[in-house]
Amino acid sequence: MKRIEPGPTLARAVISGNQIYFCGHGAKGADITEQAQNLLKRYEELFELNGTDKDHIIFATIFISDMKAKPKFNEVWNKWVNP
Repeated sequence: MKRIEPGPTLARAVISGNQIYFCGHGAKGADITEQAQNLLKRYEELFELNGTDKDHIIFATIFISDMKAKPKFNEVWNKWVNP
């Protein structure tokens, strides 16, 4: 197991076998669209640093503080993720 950017309570990512797990990520931005874009950019960076890419995502759970913003988040996600 390899911990990426470990902190006192968690790591930004953990590699176990051939899988990478992310946790504790947030993103700044003026609105949910900008926040989503910044978050997914960070994911791209972590993928690249660890020799993988978004085409290998098996499962994702992303928490949104205001569910009214979910459609806007989904617009960004759906443009970013490969079907």
